[in-house]
Amino acid sequence: MIDIEEEVFIKNLRLTQAYCRLQMQGSPKSNTELLRNYNHFDKGFEQFEFQTKNFEFDVAPDINHFTSTKWAIDPTENKTIIDTLFKGQLLFKNNQLPTFADSAHPGKILICQVDSIIPDGVSEAESLGFID
Repeated sequence: MIDIEEEVFIKNLRLTQAYCRLQMQGSPKSNTELLRNYNHFDKGFEQFEFQTKNFEFDVAPDINHFTSTKWAIDPTENKTIIDTLFKGQLLFKNNQLPTFADSAHPGKILICQVDSIIPDGVSEAESLGFID
C-alpha cells in the first residue's frame, strides 16, 4: 500500500473540489470534459481527446450518449505520464484558483478497484464519463 501524507491529500482534495465546483457553474460540458480539462502537451500533442459515443438505448434517464476519453499515449505503458499529469494539473488548478481558501467543503470520495474484471469502457459509460 502506498504511503499517503494525509495533510497533502486533504489539501489537494479540497483544491480539486473547489476547482470542479468552479468548472461546473453553468457549464454545458459533459462530466468527462469538466473533469479532464487539463490536457498536458507532450512534444506538441495533447495526451487525450474527447469523443462522443451514442447508444440506441438510454444509459441514464433521457441520456443516450456520453463523452469518452481517447488517450494518445496509453498511460499504462508510459509510467511517467500519470505522475506528470498529476503534478501538472495541481499547478494548473492552483493557477486557476489564486484565491483558493483551504476550507472544508462537503463532498464525496469515490474509490474503485483497479484491474477488476470489468469490460473496458463499462465504468466510463455507466458513470457518464465520471470514471475513466
